[in-house]
Amino acid sequence: MRNTVEKLAQHQLRESSYRSLHNVRCDYREGVLTLCGRLSSYHLKQVAQTMVARIEGVELVQNRVEVDAEAIDAV
Repeated sequence: MRNTVEKLAQHQLRESSYRSLHNVRCDYREGVLTLCGRLSSYHLKQVAQTMVARIEGVELVQNRVEVDAEAIDAV
């Protein structure tokens, strides 16, 4: 199930019109999906979390994405 949840989460993020979300990494263990990476705003961080929160098997999203105003967002 781990690989399935991780792949589904990555797929959803890569399908986003926010291209900067394409580089957010996902790790799934025992119901917890952890997001890692860097984004330029708290808005994008929240978007990433919301996109993956409803995936079957995800009980908790740990959002460890760093917000860095200097991170480059691809358009």
